[in-house]
Amino acid sequence: MTSADNGSSGAGSSAVSRYSELPYLTVLKSLMQKANALPISPLYAAVSKAVQDNAFAAITGSKPVETALSDMPKAIDAARAQ
Repeated sequence: MTSADNGSSGAGSSAVSRYSELPYLTVLKSLMQKANALPISPLYAAVSKAVQDNAFAAITGSKPVETALSDMPKAIDAARAQ
């Protein structure tokens, strides 16, 4: 049984053929080469949650956009104070 037969990724022509079957990998590779890592910060999760909660509230209409925009810096400041 070859690596192509059992579904594992092998070297050589089977890897090349798998790559050609997934044309989006070319775009993904380009994006990965330009990507930046998320910042390393103990506050990242809390600040990200503050932004996400207010953005989600505005998008879903549970909070007016203006209110979400004014609440966002307050939520970020609260997250930073913890």
